[in-house]
Amino acid sequence: MYNKTNTASVDQNDYYRPVLYGLICGVVATVFMLFILAFIMTLRDVPASLVAAFSSLAVGFGGLCAGFFAARKAGRKGLLFGAATGVFLYIIVLCSSLIVNSGAFSVMSIIKLAITVLSASIGGILGVNVKKRRKY
Repeated sequence: MYNKTNTASVDQNDYYRPVLYGLICGVVATVFMLFILAFIMTLRDVPASLVAAFSSLAVGFGGLCAGFFAARKAGRKGLLFGAATGVFLYIIVLCSSLIVNSGAFSVMSIIKLAITVLSASIGGILGVNVKKRRKY
């Protein structure tokens, strides 16, 4: 017999798993990029005005990776999975930023939201459209 309740739970898992997978990849990519940029800042005399640009670059790279891997895992709806993963990645970045800055919310937070969601959406589109390699 056909049971509708079981298929509904399977469909929900089809949405959660790619977003969670992409989110983990995005956080790892963001932290990795922050480590690289911090290392560059220790080697070179970088003006303080570039710190915000570096953090935005790291969040954009993390969003791109998050959207790419989420959509790649889902195999469909790249824009949707990318944007959803970008929003969740932004929430993680915002929470960590609010903890470090003692609750300071600024215009830069809105800019980072736009950067994260747009880059994750682009990553999602790329993740769906990049062909998988075949092993011969």
